[in-house]
Amino acid sequence: MSSKNTSESMIAERRLRPIYDLLDFNNNKKAIQEADRVLKKSPELDCARALKSLALLRMGRDYEAEQLLEFVTKRAPCDDATLQAMTICFRELRAPEKICTIYEEAVKKEPTNEELLTHLFMSYVRVYNYKKQQHTAMSLYKLKLKNPYYFWAVMSIVMQASDTDDKISKSVTLPLAERMVKKFVDDNKMDAEQEIQLYVIILYIEKGHIVYQKNTTFILKG
Repeated sequence: MSSKNTSESMIAERRLRPIYDLLDFNNNKKAIQEADRVLKKSPELDCARALKSLALLRMGRDYEAEQLLEFVTKRAPCDDATLQAMTICFRELRAPEKICTIYEEAVKKEPTNEELLTHLFMSYVRVYNYKKQQHTAMSLYKLKLKNPYYFWAVMSIVMQASDTDDKISKSVTLPLAERMVKKFVDDNKMDAEQEIQLYVIILYIEKGHIVYQKNTTFILKG
């Protein structure tokens, strides 16, 4: 990060701090007033809008909060502070799919940002979108070549097997997961106990000895 960006970030943090403090003390009315004051001086500061949305939600003014969040979403922010504040808002609104949207838009702007891709993956986990989990995990692995990202993709494929016809699962989905792990075994790239456990689980599921459960547990059949 350049010295200019660092300086701008520090200034923004200093301006936002009073809003965070007011929210912490549940003084939502004053938090809104402070956010408006900050936005008059710094209209580009989307985090202030996101924090204002949170204060509005906590005052029961959901419609106003949603309108403001929609405006910020269209601006596609990429900074962590704004995205985290929006994530809290969407959780309180019980709209996890909108968390996916804000990170999708952020990743479009910064496709090689590991942190954004990780948050995007986790947002798909919350809505059980296994296919998009798989694609995002592979994007992460291609970017950083870290084993956990590769096995996030494998696990996402296993989860897809739970949502497909049993015949398709056994003939296509699970064999793909098995081949992916076997490649790592053959290349001597396995470096964690959990990776070996996942391989064993895949083999057991294929042989019908394990039943997948929706809460992501696996039950060994007698």
